[in-house]
Amino acid sequence: MDKVLQFLGMIKRAGYLEAGEEQVESTARAHKARLILTASDASANSAKKAVEFAVLGNAVSMKVPYTKEQLGAAIGKQSSAVIAITHLGMAAQLVNKISEDFPDIYGEIQTQLNFKYQRARARKKATDLERREGRMPKRRKGRSKDI
Repeated sequence: MDKVLQFLGMIKRAGYLEAGEEQVESTARAHKARLILTASDASANSAKKAVEFAVLGNAVSMKVPYTKEQLGAAIGKQSSAVIAITHLGMAAQLVNKISEDFPDIYGEIQTQLNFKYQRARARKKATDLERREGRMPKRRKGRSKDI
């Protein structure tokens, strides 16, 4: 099996992958999708919807060089035309792996996702630093006991 498909399976096991049009749409509407993949043999309607979901959820959309059956087998389903990845780091690594084989086609998407990932890491580091220095309150789960 291809290393990209193996990595997709790992992303699924980690819980950062949604498959199928309805799940991808709900993930995109919730602004949780970071990358939306479309199979090479997906119908024109499915591909159009995937792009609409990406625009709706401010995600990156791309058509991958794998069939619905190959994508489905990688994630433990019979077939899957549309897949959403919800973790930005995993999405960036997946695009890096794909662009190793097809740099001319996926190089721009790789640059775009890596830029988003680096910005997100920088924001997280700044927030963590502010919390350590006491400039931001620590996160609380649930309601405050003061009330």
